[in-house]
Amino acid sequence: MKKTLIIIFTTSFISSQIASNEIYKTNNESVYLNLLSRFECVRGPNINKPSWVCNEKAPKGWGKFYGEKLKKQKNKRKRFAKY
Repeated sequence: MKKTLIIIFTTSFISSQIASNEIYKTNNESVYLNLLSRFECVRGPNINKPSWVCNEKAPKGWGKFYGEKLKKQKNKRKRFAKY
């Protein structure tokens, strides 16, 4: 009986940790998307090498910086989804 309870608590703890990590990753993506939308950043028209284009009020490099962070975060999510 005690072993069963210990196993149940351990597995529930581990599964909750895994679930919270997934929520954290998706929250980071939404934060970066919100930061990009703050200055109306959109993907540029170049199909071969798209870049982020923001309005004139945006600080220099805003779209490039947060666009790269978003790209890295999505790549991490895809890498974990493959395995």
